[in-house]
Amino acid sequence: MTALGTGNALTALETRQNLYGQTQVLQAQDLRLLFLDGILQGGIQVGTGNSISEYTATMEILGRSAVPGARKALVIGLGAGILPSSLRRSGVEVTAVDINPQVVDLYRKWFDEGFPAGSLHAEDGRRFAFEGHKSRTDPAVKGM
Repeated sequence: MTALGTGNALTALETRQNLYGQTQVLQAQDLRLLFLDGILQGGIQVGTGNSISEYTATMEILGRSAVPGARKALVIGLGAGILPSSLRRSGVEVTAVDINPQVVDLYRKWFDEGFPAGSLHAEDGRRFAFEGHKSRTDPAVKGM
């Protein structure tokens, strides 16, 4: 298998089975990718943290357009953590939630850029947003 038509072989950095299926982190040279049940969830260029997908930039633009000047955001669906990391780099205080604890663990191990303790949660995003999240955020974004 090769990475996104690059001709570079993919190396499995970690593979886990869980209640939500198979979760894998793969790498080809400077590309690190997160797959859930064989479906690409996101990827970064190692070293820069830049996304390999325009989806992330689009979601960030939509969120910023909806709430200009947002200082806090809730991202539901962590995936490879690209959107919350990008928002954090631009000064937004981000809380991120993913229902799959394995995704949270793999993010911390392979993609994390120093997400603050207490800002990353492994639980149902809907429940977190509507029942358990006490602090006010500006936009709530469904990310991957």
